Amino acid sequence: MRHLTLILSLVALIGAVASGVLFFIIGDTKQKLHQQLVAEQARASGLAAELTAAEVTRTEQQERIRSLDAQLAATKRELTATQVQADQIRQALDLAEEQFAAAEITAARARADLVAAQTELVSARKAVANSIAPADAMRYRNTIANLETRVMELETVIEQKSRETLMVSNRANHAQVVSVGAQNAFVVINFGSTHGAVPNQQFQIKRGPDVLAVVEISATRENYSIAQVLPASLSGKLRKGDAATLTL
Repeated sequence: MRHLTLILSLVALIGAVASGVLFFIIGDTKQKLHQQLVAEQARASGLAAELTAAEVTRTEQQERIRSLDAQLAATKRELTATQVQADQIRQALDLAEEQFAAAEITAARARADLVAAQTELVSARKAVANSIAPADAMRYRNTIANLETRVMELETVIEQKSRETLMVSNRANHAQVVSVGAQNAFVVINFGSTHGAVPNQQFQIKRGPDVLAVVEISATRENYSIAQVLPASLSGKLRKGDAATLTL
């Protein structure tokens, strides 16, 4: 009986020791697990903050991409508009130069015709001045009248063409619009480098007493210049034939 009690006491003692050891192990494990949980929670919070920052960065980048796309589209539109305007300017200048050349050719032909008609008229008058037959006199008079009419017509043509192609004494103050660009963006005026045109000169575009716009020369040719319309000054639709007066 005594041995049994001793054995039971030993078993109880061993159980108590085992329970203490197990309690210690469980407590230590629980503490470690708690520390790991806190560390993982901190790591998760850090990852969440990084994710939030990444989302903000991604949103900002998307906004920047959209802004760059819009700027690129606007630049492309401006480039296209500039190319179109450049083509229009080249076409307007080519047309103005063709008109100038055609007017010069017409004036030269008219002057040659005038010289020939005047020569023929002088010959006819000399023939009439001589004692010719009365029947021939009437024919010569008719010829002279026709030649005089032709001379007057040729002189009128030469005068008109001269006004179109030659610089009058006050051209520096009174030029004309010979072509207008799309949407009144620019004009071509018959005032070129031979007349004293230089870039940045400004002209008032007038129709009668009304000032329709102010333009600034951007490029010059021998007899014509391209002038850009200052948008803030535009107050009407420009057209060919409007007066261009140099501002002082």
